Amino acid sequence: GHVEPIALPEAPARAAAAPTGTRRVFTARGWQDWPVHDRALLGRGARIAGPAIVEQDDSTLVLLEGWRAEVDRRGNLELRRAG
Repeated sequence: GHVEPIALPEAPARAAAAPTGTRRVFTARGWQDWPVHDRALLGRGARIAGPAIVEQDDSTLVLLEGWRAEVDRRGNLELRRAG
């Protein structure tokens, strides 16, 4: 039989711009406060520019400066080098 793909809801307008908090991170530039995003709140189309941290129950993604992440139509987080 034919199986229809699952359609995820569109991302809320605030999804890409609203971190749930910050985390202090030590980098080559010293201590910095990086935004933290809850993976469960990122709907399809949500975009995040690094530096940032994306947390979920079973993993943590560290998105370095110069990288961006976008949630695709299947709910996957695609990473690309910015520029």
